[in-house]
Amino acid sequence: MIPLRELVFLNADPAWMLAAGLVAIISLASGFLASRGIDPRKRFALFLLRFAALAFVLAVVLRPAEKEDISRAKRPPLAVIVDTSKSMAANSPSLAEAARSSPSLADTARSSPSLADAARGWLESHKPEFERLSRYYRPVFLRVDESPREISGPELSQIDAFSGSSTPLSRSLEAVGKSYPGLAAAILVSDGRDTVNPGSQPPSMAFPVYPVAFSERKQPNDVWIETVDTPPVAFIRTPVDIQVRVGASGFGGRNVTARVCDADGNVLKSAAARLEATGETAITLSFTPNRTGRKAYSVDVTTFPGEASAANNSAQFGLNVVRDKTRVLLVAGSPTWDVKFLRRRLAQDPGIDLITFLILRTPMDMTLVPQNEMSLIPFPTKELFSEELPTFDVVIFDDFNFGPYVPVQYLENVAAFVKNSGGGFAMIGGERSFAGGGYGNTPIAGILPLSIGPSAPGAKSFEPADVHAALTSSGAAHPIFQWIPDKLENRMFFESLPGMTGMNRFLTARPEAVVLAEDTKNGAPLAAVMETGSGRSMAVTTDSLWRWTLPYGGPVGGQGGEGVYRDFWTRAIRWLVHDPEMEQVKCSIPEENVRAGARARMECRVLDRSYQPVGGAKLRGVLSGSGKPVELRWIEKEAGLYEAKMPMFSSPGIGRVMVDVESGGMSVGHDEMEFTVAPESDELMRLGVDRKYLDALAAASGGRVFEAEDASVLKALEETGKADTEIIGSRTDEIWPFWRYLIPAIALFSADWWLRRRWR
Repeated sequence: MIPLRELVFLNADPAWMLAAGLVAIISLASGFLASRGIDPRKRFALFLLRFAALAFVLAVVLRPAEKEDISRAKRPPLAVIVDTSKSMAANSPSLAEAARSSPSLADTARSSPSLADAARGWLESHKPEFERLSRYYRPVFLRVDESPREISGPELSQIDAFSGSSTPLSRSLEAVGKSYPGLAAAILVSDGRDTVNPGSQPPSMAFPVYPVAFSERKQPNDVWIETVDTPPVAFIRTPVDIQVRVGASGFGGRNVTARVCDADGNVLKSAAARLEATGETAITLSFTPNRTGRKAYSVDVTTFPGEASAANNSAQFGLNVVRDKTRVLLVAGSPTWDVKFLRRRLAQDPGIDLITFLILRTPMDMTLVPQNEMSLIPFPTKELFSEELPTFDVVIFDDFNFGPYVPVQYLENVAAFVKNSGGGFAMIGGERSFAGGGYGNTPIAGILPLSIGPSAPGAKSFEPADVHAALTSSGAAHPIFQWIPDKLENRMFFESLPGMTGMNRFLTARPEAVVLAEDTKNGAPLAAVMETGSGRSMAVTTDSLWRWTLPYGGPVGGQGGEGVYRDFWTRAIRWLVHDPEMEQVKCSIPEENVRAGARARMECRVLDRSYQPVGGAKLRGVLSGSGKPVELRWIEKEAGLYEAKMPMFSSPGIGRVMVDVESGGMSVGHDEMEFTVAPESDELMRLGVDRKYLDALAAASGGRVFEAEDASVLKALEETGKADTEIIGSRTDEIWPFWRYLIPAIALFSADWWLRRRWR
């Protein structure tokens, strides 16, 4: 409640006041005229005496009183938000002790005042303004935090230290707005460095924000890596460009060198540039990854003497290195429907570089023109299976009889390509495949997942009959045939696909192979896969998978099966080339990122060759990057899922884990991954005031940035608070009872009468 008092008259009727005034004037005039002939000094005393008497009479008539208007201020909350993070204390003597245990803070611990010192001084010097504001507002002093945390009192001396490990500036402002409905305004004391969402636009606020600017403070001398811009993926054996954006304060015009290094510390590329005096300097580094997988790299820039912090001169980033294009060699015995659809499917995939050879004539075909006038070139056996074979990733034989074209020794090259070089091989059924193509006693038979058995005399190895196929339990879980995650639904969906015609016979699965689909009539394998040395192979014993492209009402292909056929071959090629997402052993880190000074855990998913979870597996994982290599200890959380706690990393950098898995004395698989270790805190990665962010925040919220020495904003808030009040009632009290005015009036008139008679 704010009482506002004023003097009023209870008998303040205009007629009463006019009459009383006339009477008073007449009385004064008559008394002045009646005192003629008296000594002038005595005459003046009589005038004053009557004037005083009339004043008391007027008080009796008009009844003076005090009126109080009872006002109420709305007193909405007024937030004073203080950034208590480590970056505010940079250049403060309070960091000297911390610098002893952290060399990266050595240059930061100086004797010059910090923003924390300036914030304390500013709040202390404006205590009177905040006390006046408390009449119209409810000031609340808060720390920058994702959940508002109040400070008990306006003095920052009550804070133990500016030691916050992060500055969630935008999130904090949003949380304050939700926690304090009807907030009048927010005064922000911060350097404007949002370390949780760096580079983001300020949030839109329902209340004005008034950041305090300490412009008299000089920005610290520092060079830092602002960002490292990388592509979403990188391609093996293809140059990749990254752009390092370097910020600088106090070192404009100097030359700086940026380097990118791999996980082993080898310098892959370096480049120099001249630092801009203001803004950022962009440096492009180009290097060529030579291995696929999840790779981690580090970037560093020159550290100059006198920098406020050396910790922000390096950064880490990760890249998923994949193949640019998968080179596929498709060799077909004749232009069948199956070859046509397969060739079209692979040619439409932007990630596949397809080379196709169709046998349109054989050496036994009779020709009536000279050989040199034929437009069809001879089959390039040597070029394909000797010179160019290492450049391919997958080789597919589709209904191809090698006899007339490829000597057996070249088939040995194909087998070595799979076993020793990690290539992929697939054979698709037809009259000229498997036994019909004469592959029974060739090196190709050794890499196929199906053994080619002897056929009965006169029996054909390819039977053109309807095929009623179904997925095996392994096939329902295998990624090649996984259209629907649920295994039962996936098997039912497969059975709903258009039927196939024709199938190769006299084939049995090898012990190390995995049969994915089989004929329901006789159990003959329709599709099988196998790990072959360091490569993989697949066998499909029908030449009518193209029928999956025919219209039908399935949930994947909609009213047509193009999606089913496309997805099958996409996943088949990915599996044949060892796509990391389809590996049986796959490691991951559940945490969003790994930070120095904190513990993280690693998970490893283990599947058998049928892609079923493997329980009771033996894992051996070695972690490097945290000092000496450490062997991880694994705990089985559930079937096929293992977890290991990693030791604490003492500093930022790169970690690498290599895991080998065995089950039943047999190797299941191997995985290797690299990951980045971020600094313990991002607070000292950017120092100084980000005036650009503060200006944008004020503009977005309808406030303005004001200088620390300018208290006009506080005065304006006080005036706004005064104006924003409401009158809720009034109270009127007479100053004195009327007899207190009447007695002096009678006494004064009596004295006037007595003195006049005596002085005549």
